[in-house]
Amino acid sequence: MEKSTNLGTGRNVAVGQLPSTGSTAWPKRRQVSDVWGQFATYVEDNNGKVYDLCVDQMMMDCDTKLRRLKISQEIYREKMAIGIIKHNYSYSIVEHEGIRDVHMYLNHEVKHYTRNTAKADCLKIYYREKEGIKLALERVSGRICLTFDIWHSCTTDEYISLTANYVDQN
Repeated sequence: MEKSTNLGTGRNVAVGQLPSTGSTAWPKRRQVSDVWGQFATYVEDNNGKVYDLCVDQMMMDCDTKLRRLKISQEIYREKMAIGIIKHNYSYSIVEHEGIRDVHMYLNHEVKHYTRNTAKADCLKIYYREKEGIKLALERVSGRICLTFDIWHSCTTDEYISLTANYVDQN
């Protein structure tokens, strides 16, 4: 015996089959999840299709509860500065229209800043890392071996690198 369900139209339809009304869509289900509170229903004028669109940015936390997505501007700026340093981008990347559009799409609460602020953020990271290296070298109880290398490119750019090797407590 084949299972059937009532679609609310007074007709029973076999499970796994579409109703024979010429429609290619399944009947609309009840929306019982908390998530649907963040959606608004819109009707398209041309053909009367109904769409549910998200009206707010939400995220699921570890307890599987729905919460509004908050952004920390300090963490955002630090991650942008780390990306600038890691990939050797210019500071002006934070002012590029495409980058700003992507960030606004991901979170509309993001506050944009200028290349001078990006430079200041990169210098803060530099000074913080410099102090960390100084503290690590002060705690070394043994010797430190320094090696260097000089290199120049065909465009007359010259570089010197200094490497420190030491054994720490770890």
